[in-house]
Formats: sequence, structure tokens, C-alpha cells
Amino acid sequence: MTQSNRFLPYTRWPDALAQRYRAKGYWRGEPLTAMLARQCELAPEAEAILCGERRFSYGELDAGSSRLAA
Repeated sequence: MTQSNRFLPYTRWPDALAQRYRAKGYWRGEPLTAMLARQCELAPEAEAILCGERRFSYGELDAGSSRLAA
């Protein structure tokens, strides 16, 4: 574990389980940010986040994250 991530709790997946998920296409070896960007392009009107009564589409999520990044 590196110094920068030593405080991040995580559990390593068993290799056999990880291989099975990859073989079925569940894991593609891409970062979460890439998965979200793809979904924002494919279905911008689809619901991405539900928090109580508030709902955000993938398009709204993309626009909001772009504003924060600027």
C-alpha cells in the first residue's frame, strides 16, 4: 500500500471472482469517471442520482461536475 492511499479502506477481491466478473463483462478495467462520462453521453436524460425528493439526470450530473471542475 502506498503512502497516499494507506488511509483508504478497501478489500481486495479474490482473483477467481475478479476473473469471472471480467469474463462476463461486468468489469471492463476502466475508471469510474470513464464509465460515468460514457453514460452521460448515451443517456443524458436518464436518472443518475436520487436523493430524497431530488433527482438528477446524467446530463445534469455532467453539467454540474463540469462547473465544479472549471
